[in-house]
Amino acid sequence: MSTIVALATGENLAAIALIRLSGCEAHALVRQFFVPKSAHAKLPPRRALFGNWVVAGDVLDQVVVTLFSAPHSYTGEDMAEISCHGSPYIVQTLISALIAAGAVPAQPGEYTYRAYLNNKLDLAQAEAVGELIHSRSEAQHHAALQQLSGSLSAKIAALRAQLLELTALVELEIDFSDQDVEFVPRTQLSELTELLHTELAALRATFRQGDAIRQGLPVTIAGAPNAGKSTLLNHFLQEERAIVSDIPGTTRDTIHGEIQIKGITIRFTDTAGLRETSDPIERLGIERTLNCLQGGIFSFLLIDATTVANNASFEEIDRLVAHLTPNASPLLLLTKADLLAETERQTLLARVQNAYPRYTVVLWGARIGLGEAEVRAWLEARVTEYLPTATGFVITNERHYRALLAAEEETRLLAQGITQGLTSDLLAHHLRQIHTHLANITGEIAPAEVLSTIFGKFCIGK
Repeated sequence: MSTIVALATGENLAAIALIRLSGCEAHALVRQFFVPKSAHAKLPPRRALFGNWVVAGDVLDQVVVTLFSAPHSYTGEDMAEISCHGSPYIVQTLISALIAAGAVPAQPGEYTYRAYLNNKLDLAQAEAVGELIHSRSEAQHHAALQQLSGSLSAKIAALRAQLLELTALVELEIDFSDQDVEFVPRTQLSELTELLHTELAALRATFRQGDAIRQGLPVTIAGAPNAGKSTLLNHFLQEERAIVSDIPGTTRDTIHGEIQIKGITIRFTDTAGLRETSDPIERLGIERTLNCLQGGIFSFLLIDATTVANNASFEEIDRLVAHLTPNASPLLLLTKADLLAETERQTLLARVQNAYPRYTVVLWGARIGLGEAEVRAWLEARVTEYLPTATGFVITNERHYRALLAAEEETRLLAQGITQGLTSDLLAHHLRQIHTHLANITGEIAPAEVLSTIFGKFCIGK
């Protein structure tokens, strides 16, 4: 394979930049340009050496070079890392000199792809590298590290080991089909199949938590114009993200912001106020509001407490609740409650809670911090539902989830086939299919287009 080169650090101006080479000519290419300050002319591996980088007889920069010899490197090939100053001119000139000398610009994810090809990482671990780079929360970082450490791979390997033993015995029966021999009693095979199905289902079910860890929990902020939606968003973000105005219809598009609770990202979406309007632009914003409400589970439904305090019915609340899906989990916020007397607040709270017993109702007044503790407690309770248990790991990758789902379905068909008395060759087919789906996760069996899609999402230099 060719020797590749890329900038491994960001392209923005920085104090230090790191350039990586990988391939059989990596060390020779470095020796063409690097002049060490010390007497170590042979450049021993795994030692950082300081010296000059010389291009066309001129010193380009003072750099630190570290060589890694195969197979003891990230890619499993000879590698070199060059730490230079972060000037874009220095970086570009250094890389250009290496390319002119024979190196090839690396493609996105090519270093990790080579690590996968050289058995330094399996495919699940390689994907974890990308997850780790893109992690934005404590929980996402922890999940990626667990997968990178091989936790998922070890679990898949254990399941595959069970399958291989069963498959070998069932396929052996095919060779003795004329003698009607069972190397695996069908009652035992049925029990093992049920156990396998249970383990696959439990592993697949963790994707609910894993998806929340990876993408965050979306919370839609909805209500009538001037209900306090933008004020609420700004309060939790601690910045003026959304424009606050007394003019109805100020927010016409969705505005997003994020906070972290217990290591999981909460993604707020401030939406256009729900009302009847002839303004075509505002109507588009309202459509997006309804899409957010109907496409998510969690929401803050804001109702201006000053407008409903003396109403005999709660038509405004009914209109909001009517847009929710059956599995929705909203928080009803009676905003501007700080403008009411204490007795009015409590009376209104009791009336609304009695009218909507399924939902949590909170009095909110950002000016005096009213309801702050209750809202945060509600968010923490939602987050807790998605936190992984202390004893296990979670599936965060949709590709893994689909492979487990397919393996689980094949296991169901296998159990059905055992009950129906299918022949050994048909049972063996289902066992091989389960094995294939699991092997796809760790990359023992991985089509080229799958690999291209996975590594194409990586940044260049990793």
